[in-house]
Amino acid sequence: MITATVYRVENRRGQGPYITGWKGKGGWALGYLHSDARHPGPIQSFGKQYRGFLYGFESMQALYKWFGGYLPRLLSDGYKIVKIPNAEIEDRDPNGLQVVFRDTR
Repeated sequence: MITATVYRVENRRGQGPYITGWKGKGGWALGYLHSDARHPGPIQSFGKQYRGFLYGFESMQALYKWFGGYLPRLLSDGYKIVKIPNAEIEDRDPNGLQVVFRDTR
């Protein structure tokens, strides 16, 4: 198993904004706002939806690029950027966007 430091946006319960249905611009859910080529879903990125795993980024730069202008509002709405050292990487997006990992905290 490969381990790496992973960065992730989550609320105090460890849930990401896609799971919670966080609403962005115009009241649209982030999953809807991010349904484009720059934000491919798990099926497009990995060929399947991983159950029991989390999604994150191997660099802060990748996290900032992914969330862009939504990040300040996510943070003001109570989400935080979490650094997870020694996360067990299950899969990497071939485009270098996201990783799938097992939460080892």
